[in-house]
Amino acid sequence: MTPTYTWELTIPPDYPPPLPPLSGSGSTASVVAKAPGTYSCTLMAEANRECEPSEHTIGPETGKAVRIRVDSITFSGTDMRAVSRDDGSGVYPTPHWKDNSSPLDDDNDDVGDHNIPVAYPRNTRMYLSATFVVEPADGLTGAVIVTGEATGAGLPYRFEDTVSVSGATVTISNVAADRLLVNEIHYYDPLTIHWSITPGAGDPLNCSIPDTTHRVYVTLAAPDPGSLYETVVHLGCRSAAGYASESETMAAIWSDFTDRVVQRKPKDGLNTQDNVQMKYWNPPGTASQTMEGMLATGNGTCVAWSQLFQAILHAQGIGSAGIVEVTPIYTDDPTQGGGRGGMLVKNWSFLQPGTAPPSCSPFTHLETETTDNPGAPAQDNSDPPGAFLNHFIIRCDGQWYDPSYGNGPFASDLAWENASIDGYRKLCASLPGDVRKQNDATLVEMQFLSP
Repeated sequence: MTPTYTWELTIPPDYPPPLPPLSGSGSTASVVAKAPGTYSCTLMAEANRECEPSEHTIGPETGKAVRIRVDSITFSGTDMRAVSRDDGSGVYPTPHWKDNSSPLDDDNDDVGDHNIPVAYPRNTRMYLSATFVVEPADGLTGAVIVTGEATGAGLPYRFEDTVSVSGATVTISNVAADRLLVNEIHYYDPLTIHWSITPGAGDPLNCSIPDTTHRVYVTLAAPDPGSLYETVVHLGCRSAAGYASESETMAAIWSDFTDRVVQRKPKDGLNTQDNVQMKYWNPPGTASQTMEGMLATGNGTCVAWSQLFQAILHAQGIGSAGIVEVTPIYTDDPTQGGGRGGMLVKNWSFLQPGTAPPSCSPFTHLETETTDNPGAPAQDNSDPPGAFLNHFIIRCDGQWYDPSYGNGPFASDLAWENASIDGYRKLCASLPGDVRKQNDATLVEMQFLSP
Protein backbone atom coordinates (compact mmCIF):
# COMPACT_ATOMS: atom_id res chain seq x y z
CA MET A 1 0.00 0.00 0.00
CA THR A 2 1.16 3.57 -0.71
CA PRO A 3 1.30 5.34 2.63
CA THR A 4 0.29 8.90 3.27
CA TYR A 5 2.44 11.14 5.43
CA THR A 6 2.14 13.75 8.07
CA TRP A 7 5.29 15.72 8.85
CA GLU A 8 6.66 18.26 11.23
CA LEU A 9 9.65 20.53 10.58
CA THR A 10 11.50 21.88 13.61
CA ILE A 11 12.86 25.37 12.89
CA PRO A 12 16.27 26.44 14.24
CA PRO A 13 15.81 28.87 17.15
CA ASP A 14 17.85 31.62 15.40
CA TYR A 15 15.70 31.58 12.24
CA PRO A 16 14.90 35.20 11.29
CA PRO A 17 12.21 35.81 12.42
CA PRO A 18 11.58 33.03 14.99
CA LEU A 19 8.90 30.64 13.76
CA PRO A 20 6.98 27.77 15.37
CA PRO A 21 7.32 24.26 13.94
CA LEU A 22 5.74 23.76 10.52
CA SER A 23 3.54 20.76 9.75
CA GLY A 24 1.51 19.26 6.92
CA SER A 25 0.34 16.06 5.26
CA GLY A 26 0.20 14.30 1.91
CA SER A 27 1.96 11.61 -0.07
CA THR A 28 4.95 13.95 -0.53
CA ALA A 29 6.29 16.89 1.44
CA SER A 30 8.48 19.73 0.17
CA VAL A 31 9.85 22.54 2.32
CA VAL A 32 12.05 25.41 1.11
CA ALA A 33 14.17 26.83 3.91
CA LYS A 34 14.90 30.54 3.64
CA ALA A 35 17.81 30.80 6.04
CA PRO A 36 20.95 28.77 6.65
CA GLY A 37 20.90 26.33 9.54
CA THR A 38 20.11 22.74 10.50
CA TYR A 39 16.49 21.62 10.40
CA SER A 40 14.95 18.49 11.92
CA CYS A 41 12.12 16.89 9.93
CA THR A 42 10.01 14.09 11.42
CA LEU A 43 7.80 12.09 9.06
CA MET A 44 4.99 9.84 10.25
CA ALA A 45 3.78 7.15 7.84
CA GLU A 46 0.20 6.01 8.21
CA ALA A 47 -0.64 2.85 6.23
CA ASN A 48 -4.07 2.00 4.93
CA ARG A 49 -5.93 1.24 8.18
CA GLU A 50 -8.06 -1.45 6.58
CA CYS A 51 -4.98 -3.48 5.77
CA GLU A 52 -2.63 -2.74 8.59
CA PRO A 53 -3.85 -0.26 11.16
CA SER A 54 -0.57 0.97 12.53
CA GLU A 55 1.38 4.23 12.81
CA HIS A 56 5.08 4.65 13.11
CA THR A 57 7.76 7.31 12.78
CA ILE A 58 10.28 7.48 9.98
CA GLY A 59 13.15 9.74 10.86
CA PRO A 60 14.06 12.15 12.13
CA GLU A 61 15.82 13.31 8.94
CA THR A 62 18.18 16.30 9.04
CA GLY A 63 19.33 18.63 6.26
CA LYS A 64 21.07 21.97 5.77
CA ALA A 65 19.59 24.99 4.06
CA VAL A 66 22.07 27.03 1.97
CA ARG A 67 22.00 30.75 1.27
CA ILE A 68 24.03 32.19 -1.61
CA ARG A 69 24.65 35.92 -1.76
CA VAL A 70 26.18 37.97 -4.54
CA ASP A 71 29.35 39.59 -3.27
CA SER A 72 30.52 41.59 -6.30
CA ILE A 73 30.36 41.80 -10.09
CA THR A 74 32.87 43.45 -12.42
CA PHE A 75 32.50 43.90 -16.19
CA SER A 76 35.55 43.43 -18.41
CA GLY A 77 36.76 42.70 -21.92
CA THR A 78 38.95 44.53 -24.40
CA ASP A 79 35.95 46.54 -25.65
CA MET A 80 34.73 47.63 -22.23
CA ARG A 81 35.20 51.35 -21.48
CA ALA A 82 35.47 52.57 -17.91
CA VAL A 83 33.30 55.55 -17.03
CA SER A 84 34.67 58.60 -15.19
CA ARG A 85 33.02 60.59 -12.42
CA ASP A 86 31.60 63.94 -13.40
CA ASP A 87 33.43 65.69 -10.55
CA GLY A 88 36.82 65.17 -12.18
CA SER A 89 38.10 62.69 -9.59
CA GLY A 90 38.78 60.02 -12.22
CA VAL A 91 37.44 56.65 -13.28
CA TYR A 92 34.99 54.92 -10.97
CA PRO A 93 36.52 52.06 -8.97
CA THR A 94 35.56 48.43 -9.39
CA PRO A 95 33.62 46.28 -8.69
CA HIS A 96 30.77 47.69 -10.71
CA TRP A 97 28.16 45.94 -8.52
CA LYS A 98 28.56 45.87 -4.75
CA ASP A 99 26.11 45.82 -1.86
CA ASN A 100 27.64 48.12 0.77
CA SER A 101 24.52 48.41 2.92
CA SER A 102 24.66 47.56 6.61
CA PRO A 103 23.12 45.09 7.09
CA LEU A 104 23.44 43.67 3.58
CA ASP A 105 20.14 43.74 1.69
CA ASP A 106 21.17 41.92 -1.51
CA ASP A 107 20.77 44.86 -3.89
CA ASN A 108 22.84 47.80 -5.12
CA ASP A 109 20.26 50.59 -5.15
CA ASP A 110 21.08 52.26 -1.82
CA VAL A 111 23.32 55.31 -1.47
CA GLY A 112 26.90 54.07 -1.16
CA ASP A 113 26.30 50.81 -3.03
CA HIS A 114 28.23 50.34 -6.27
CA ASN A 115 25.85 50.90 -9.18
CA ILE A 116 28.67 51.92 -11.48
CA PRO A 117 28.03 52.19 -15.22
CA VAL A 118 30.16 50.72 -17.98
CA ALA A 119 30.21 51.30 -21.73
CA TYR A 120 30.71 49.03 -24.74
CA PRO A 121 30.58 49.86 -28.46
CA ARG A 122 27.62 48.27 -30.23
CA ASN A 123 27.97 44.76 -31.63
CA THR A 124 30.75 43.84 -29.20
CA ARG A 125 30.77 41.24 -26.43
CA MET A 126 30.34 41.76 -22.71
CA TYR A 127 32.53 39.92 -20.21
CA LEU A 128 32.14 39.79 -16.47
CA SER A 129 33.54 38.34 -13.27
CA ALA A 130 31.40 37.56 -10.24
CA THR A 131 31.93 36.34 -6.68
CA PHE A 132 29.25 34.63 -4.59
CA VAL A 133 29.33 33.88 -0.85
CA VAL A 134 27.94 30.58 0.46
CA GLU A 135 26.33 30.40 3.92
CA PRO A 136 27.10 28.25 5.85
CA ALA A 137 30.69 27.92 4.66
CA ASP A 138 30.42 24.15 4.14
CA GLY A 139 27.01 24.34 2.51
CA LEU A 140 28.34 23.77 -0.99
CA THR A 141 31.36 21.83 -2.21
CA GLY A 142 32.85 20.48 -5.42
CA ALA A 143 32.20 21.62 -8.95
CA VAL A 144 29.24 23.89 -9.70
CA ILE A 145 27.74 25.46 -12.82
CA VAL A 146 27.18 29.22 -12.50
CA THR A 147 24.68 30.73 -14.92
CA GLY A 148 23.62 34.34 -15.40
CA GLU A 149 20.71 35.17 -17.71
CA ALA A 150 20.68 38.87 -18.61
CA THR A 151 17.53 40.43 -19.99
CA GLY A 152 17.04 43.72 -21.80
CA ALA A 153 16.87 45.03 -25.36
CA GLY A 154 17.59 42.36 -27.92
CA LEU A 155 17.87 38.68 -27.13
CA PRO A 156 18.87 37.57 -23.62
CA TYR A 157 22.58 37.40 -22.86
CA ARG A 158 23.85 34.30 -21.08
CA PHE A 159 26.99 34.01 -18.97
CA GLU A 160 27.94 30.47 -17.86
CA ASP A 161 30.98 28.76 -16.40
CA THR A 162 31.81 25.61 -14.42
CA VAL A 163 34.08 26.25 -11.43
CA SER A 164 35.02 24.64 -8.11
CA VAL A 165 33.83 25.98 -4.79
CA SER A 166 36.68 27.50 -2.80
CA GLY A 167 35.86 27.58 0.89
CA ALA A 168 32.79 29.73 1.26
CA THR A 169 33.02 31.43 -2.15
CA VAL A 170 32.20 30.71 -5.75
CA THR A 171 34.03 32.86 -8.33
CA ILE A 172 33.77 33.11 -12.09
CA SER A 173 36.29 35.22 -14.03
CA ASN A 174 36.06 37.04 -17.36
CA VAL A 175 33.16 34.98 -18.63
CA ALA A 176 31.94 35.99 -22.09
CA ALA A 177 28.30 36.58 -22.96
CA ASP A 178 27.00 34.02 -25.42
CA ARG A 179 26.06 36.68 -28.00
CA LEU A 180 27.10 40.16 -29.09
CA LEU A 181 25.43 43.29 -27.83
CA VAL A 182 22.72 44.91 -29.92
CA ASN A 183 23.93 46.56 -33.13
CA GLU A 184 22.61 50.02 -32.19
CA ILE A 185 23.00 52.64 -29.50
CA HIS A 186 21.33 51.63 -26.26
CA TYR A 187 21.18 52.33 -22.54
CA TYR A 188 20.37 49.37 -20.30
CA ASP A 189 18.86 50.82 -17.14
CA PRO A 190 18.79 48.28 -15.81
CA LEU A 191 20.35 45.21 -17.34
CA THR A 192 18.94 42.56 -14.99
CA ILE A 193 20.85 39.31 -14.50
CA HIS A 194 19.08 36.27 -13.01
CA TRP A 195 21.65 33.98 -11.34
CA SER A 196 21.60 30.26 -10.61
CA ILE A 197 24.19 27.82 -9.28
CA THR A 198 23.82 24.10 -9.97
CA PRO A 199 26.06 21.40 -8.51
CA GLY A 200 28.03 19.50 -11.11
CA ALA A 201 26.64 16.21 -9.73
CA GLY A 202 23.97 15.18 -7.28
CA ASP A 203 20.65 16.73 -6.40
CA PRO A 204 19.78 20.20 -7.69
CA LEU A 205 20.49 23.06 -5.29
CA ASN A 206 17.24 24.19 -3.71
CA CYS A 207 17.96 27.88 -3.08
CA SER A 208 17.45 31.23 -4.78
CA ILE A 209 20.08 33.87 -5.58
CA PRO A 210 19.10 37.55 -5.77
CA ASP A 211 18.99 39.11 -9.22
CA THR A 212 21.52 41.86 -9.91
CA THR A 213 20.92 45.06 -11.86
CA HIS A 214 23.47 47.01 -13.88
CA ARG A 215 23.82 50.21 -15.93
CA VAL A 216 25.33 49.45 -19.34
CA TYR A 217 25.77 52.01 -22.15
CA VAL A 218 26.12 50.83 -25.74
CA THR A 219 27.77 53.42 -28.02
CA LEU A 220 27.66 53.89 -31.79
CA ALA A 221 31.38 53.18 -32.18
CA ALA A 222 34.51 52.99 -30.07
CA PRO A 223 34.78 56.25 -28.09
CA ASP A 224 37.70 58.53 -28.84
CA PRO A 225 40.52 58.29 -26.29
CA GLY A 226 40.05 60.35 -23.17
CA SER A 227 37.85 60.42 -20.13
CA LEU A 228 34.35 59.07 -20.71
CA TYR A 229 32.45 61.19 -18.24
CA GLU A 230 29.24 59.76 -16.86
CA THR A 231 26.99 62.58 -18.07
CA VAL A 232 28.73 62.64 -21.46
CA VAL A 233 28.01 58.99 -22.24
CA HIS A 234 24.58 59.16 -20.63
CA LEU A 235 23.35 62.09 -22.73
CA GLY A 236 24.53 60.51 -25.96
CA CYS A 237 23.17 57.01 -25.38
CA ARG A 238 19.88 58.19 -23.91
CA SER A 239 19.19 60.68 -26.70
CA ALA A 240 20.24 58.42 -29.60
CA ALA A 241 19.02 55.06 -28.29
CA GLY A 242 17.94 52.83 -31.17
CA TYR A 243 20.02 54.56 -33.86
CA ALA A 244 22.83 52.95 -35.82
CA SER A 245 23.96 55.68 -38.24
CA GLU A 246 26.13 58.71 -37.62
CA SER A 247 23.63 61.18 -39.11
CA GLU A 248 20.73 59.90 -37.01
CA THR A 249 22.90 59.91 -33.91
CA MET A 250 24.08 63.46 -34.53
CA ALA A 251 20.53 64.74 -35.02
CA ALA A 252 19.21 62.95 -31.93
CA ILE A 253 21.98 64.26 -29.68
CA TRP A 254 21.59 67.80 -30.99
CA SER A 255 17.85 67.71 -30.25
CA ASP A 256 18.71 67.48 -26.55
CA PHE A 257 20.35 70.92 -26.80
CA THR A 258 17.68 72.70 -28.81
CA ASP A 259 15.09 72.65 -26.02
CA ARG A 260 17.70 74.26 -23.72
CA VAL A 261 17.12 71.66 -21.01
CA VAL A 262 20.30 69.61 -20.66
CA GLN A 263 20.53 67.64 -17.42
CA ARG A 264 23.35 65.69 -15.87
CA LYS A 265 22.89 61.93 -15.38
CA PRO A 266 19.97 60.94 -13.07
CA LYS A 267 22.26 59.57 -10.36
CA ASP A 268 25.93 58.77 -9.95
CA GLY A 269 27.63 55.40 -9.57
CA LEU A 270 27.05 55.43 -5.80
CA ASN A 271 23.31 56.19 -6.18
CA THR A 272 23.47 59.85 -5.19
CA GLN A 273 20.63 61.60 -7.02
CA ASP A 274 21.65 64.24 -9.56
CA ASN A 275 19.61 65.29 -12.64
CA VAL A 276 20.84 68.90 -12.28
CA GLN A 277 19.95 71.09 -15.25
CA MET A 278 23.13 72.72 -16.53
CA LYS A 279 23.23 76.47 -17.20
CA TYR A 280 24.93 79.02 -19.44
CA TRP A 281 26.43 82.02 -17.59
CA ASN A 282 23.85 81.64 -14.83
CA PRO A 283 24.98 83.31 -12.67
CA PRO A 284 27.86 84.94 -14.61
CA GLY A 285 30.24 85.02 -11.68
CA THR A 286 30.44 81.23 -11.28
CA ALA A 287 30.40 80.08 -14.92
CA SER A 288 33.20 77.61 -15.61
CA GLN A 289 35.38 77.87 -18.73
CA THR A 290 35.77 74.08 -19.03
CA MET A 291 33.42 71.14 -19.51
CA GLU A 292 34.90 69.45 -16.45
CA GLY A 293 34.15 72.50 -14.36
CA MET A 294 30.61 72.72 -15.70
CA LEU A 295 29.98 69.03 -15.01
CA ALA A 296 31.07 69.63 -11.44
CA THR A 297 29.20 72.90 -10.82
CA GLY A 298 26.40 72.86 -13.40
CA ASN A 299 27.26 76.32 -14.78
CA GLY A 300 29.43 76.96 -17.82
CA THR A 301 30.50 79.36 -20.55
CA CYS A 302 30.39 78.90 -24.32
CA VAL A 303 33.75 77.12 -24.10
CA ALA A 304 32.32 74.57 -21.65
CA TRP A 305 29.14 74.04 -23.67
CA SER A 306 31.06 73.52 -26.91
CA GLN A 307 33.38 71.06 -25.19
CA LEU A 308 30.35 69.17 -23.83
CA PHE A 309 28.67 68.80 -27.22
CA GLN A 310 31.94 67.75 -28.84
CA ALA A 311 32.65 65.23 -26.04
CA ILE A 312 29.20 63.65 -26.40
CA LEU A 313 29.82 63.11 -30.11
CA HIS A 314 33.35 61.81 -29.51
CA ALA A 315 31.97 59.35 -26.95
CA GLN A 316 29.89 57.87 -29.78
CA GLY A 317 32.95 57.67 -32.04
CA ILE A 318 31.96 60.74 -34.09
CA GLY A 319 35.29 62.53 -34.34
CA SER A 320 34.47 65.10 -37.04
CA ALA A 321 33.11 67.73 -34.64
CA GLY A 322 35.55 70.59 -34.07
CA ILE A 323 35.42 73.59 -31.74
CA VAL A 324 35.71 76.98 -33.46
CA GLU A 325 36.35 80.39 -31.89
CA VAL A 326 34.43 83.27 -33.45
CA THR A 327 35.50 86.86 -32.92
CA PRO A 328 34.79 90.18 -34.71
CA ILE A 329 37.06 91.33 -37.53
CA TYR A 330 37.16 94.78 -35.91
CA THR A 331 39.88 95.98 -33.54
CA ASP A 332 40.23 99.01 -31.29
CA ASP A 333 41.76 102.19 -32.64
CA PRO A 334 45.58 102.05 -32.38
CA THR A 335 45.46 105.07 -30.08
CA GLN A 336 43.32 102.97 -27.74
CA GLY A 337 45.71 100.06 -27.68
CA GLY A 338 44.60 98.19 -30.80
CA GLY A 339 42.85 95.46 -28.83
CA ARG A 340 40.13 93.18 -30.09
CA GLY A 341 36.63 94.55 -30.54
CA GLY A 342 33.53 92.88 -29.22
CA MET A 343 30.17 91.55 -30.39
CA LEU A 344 26.65 92.42 -29.31
CA VAL A 345 24.64 89.23 -28.95
CA LYS A 346 20.92 89.42 -29.63
CA ASN A 347 18.86 91.41 -28.68
CA TRP A 348 19.97 95.07 -29.00
CA SER A 349 18.23 98.21 -30.25
CA PHE A 350 19.94 101.21 -31.89
CA LEU A 351 18.66 104.80 -31.76
CA GLN A 352 18.52 106.37 -35.19
CA PRO A 353 20.47 108.12 -36.40
CA GLY A 354 23.70 107.43 -34.57
CA THR A 355 26.08 110.31 -33.79
CA ALA A 356 29.49 108.61 -33.77
CA PRO A 357 32.06 110.76 -35.65
CA PRO A 358 32.84 109.84 -39.29
CA SER A 359 36.41 109.02 -38.25
CA CYS A 360 35.03 105.92 -36.47
CA SER A 361 33.32 104.61 -39.63
CA PRO A 362 31.84 102.06 -40.18
CA PHE A 363 30.82 102.42 -36.53
CA THR A 364 27.86 104.77 -36.36
CA HIS A 365 26.60 104.82 -32.76
CA LEU A 366 27.85 105.90 -29.38
CA GLU A 367 27.53 103.47 -26.49
CA THR A 368 24.71 105.55 -25.00
CA GLU A 369 22.70 105.19 -28.20
CA THR A 370 22.23 101.42 -27.86
CA THR A 371 20.12 99.36 -25.48
CA ASP A 372 20.63 95.77 -24.33
CA ASN A 373 17.14 94.26 -24.42
CA PRO A 374 16.18 90.86 -22.96
CA GLY A 375 18.45 88.46 -24.78
CA ALA A 376 18.03 85.39 -26.92
CA PRO A 377 17.37 82.46 -24.53
CA ALA A 378 20.30 80.18 -23.78
CA GLN A 379 20.74 77.00 -21.75
CA ASP A 380 18.62 77.55 -18.60
CA ASN A 381 19.12 81.30 -18.93
CA SER A 382 16.40 83.49 -20.45
CA ASP A 383 18.62 86.58 -20.49
CA PRO A 384 22.34 85.79 -20.79
CA PRO A 385 25.02 88.52 -21.01
CA GLY A 386 24.62 90.66 -24.11
CA ALA A 387 28.23 91.42 -25.08
CA PHE A 388 31.37 89.30 -25.46
CA LEU A 389 34.83 89.54 -26.99
CA ASN A 390 34.47 86.11 -28.57
CA HIS A 391 32.29 83.02 -28.68
CA PHE A 392 32.81 79.28 -29.21
CA ILE A 393 30.66 77.05 -31.41
CA ILE A 394 30.94 73.66 -33.16
CA ARG A 395 31.56 72.93 -36.84
CA CYS A 396 30.66 69.42 -38.01
CA ASP A 397 30.22 68.14 -41.55
CA GLY A 398 30.04 71.66 -42.96
CA GLN A 399 27.42 72.95 -40.54
CA TRP A 400 27.55 75.22 -37.51
CA TYR A 401 26.05 74.37 -34.11
CA ASP A 402 25.77 76.76 -31.16
CA PRO A 403 25.33 74.54 -28.06
CA SER A 404 25.20 77.48 -25.61
CA TYR A 405 21.97 78.75 -27.17
CA GLY A 406 20.70 75.52 -28.73
CA ASN A 407 20.66 77.24 -32.13
CA GLY A 408 21.40 75.59 -35.45
CA PRO A 409 22.55 73.87 -37.40
CA PHE A 410 23.47 76.68 -39.81
CA ALA A 411 24.70 76.06 -43.33
CA SER A 412 27.16 78.99 -43.43
CA ASP A 413 29.16 81.49 -41.40
CA LEU A 414 26.81 84.26 -42.42
CA ALA A 415 23.71 82.30 -41.46
CA TRP A 416 24.99 81.79 -37.91
CA GLU A 417 26.11 85.41 -37.68
CA ASN A 418 22.75 86.87 -38.77
CA ALA A 419 20.84 84.59 -36.39
CA SER A 420 23.07 85.37 -33.40
CA ILE A 421 24.63 88.83 -33.59
CA ASP A 422 22.97 92.26 -33.57
CA GLY A 423 26.08 94.41 -33.68
CA TYR A 424 29.72 95.16 -32.82
CA ARG A 425 31.66 97.53 -30.61
CA LYS A 426 35.18 98.91 -30.34
CA LEU A 427 37.19 101.78 -28.89
CA CYS A 428 37.65 104.71 -31.25
CA ALA A 429 39.93 107.76 -30.86
CA SER A 430 39.47 109.43 -27.47
CA LEU A 431 35.73 109.12 -27.14
CA PRO A 432 34.28 108.17 -23.75
CA GLY A 433 33.01 104.60 -23.86
CA ASP A 434 32.98 102.76 -27.16
CA VAL A 435 31.37 103.08 -30.56
CA ARG A 436 28.99 100.58 -32.09
CA LYS A 437 27.50 99.41 -35.36
CA GLN A 438 24.66 97.17 -36.37
CA ASN A 439 25.31 93.81 -37.97
CA ASP A 440 25.34 93.95 -41.77
CA ALA A 441 23.29 90.99 -42.97
CA THR A 442 25.17 90.92 -46.29
CA LEU A 443 28.70 90.76 -44.85
CA VAL A 444 30.65 88.23 -42.80
CA GLU A 445 31.98 90.39 -39.98
CA MET A 446 33.33 87.57 -37.80
CA GLN A 447 36.47 85.45 -37.94
CA PHE A 448 36.06 81.72 -37.49
CA LEU A 449 39.23 80.32 -35.94
CA SER A 450 40.34 77.01 -34.53
CA PRO A 451 41.33 77.65 -30.92
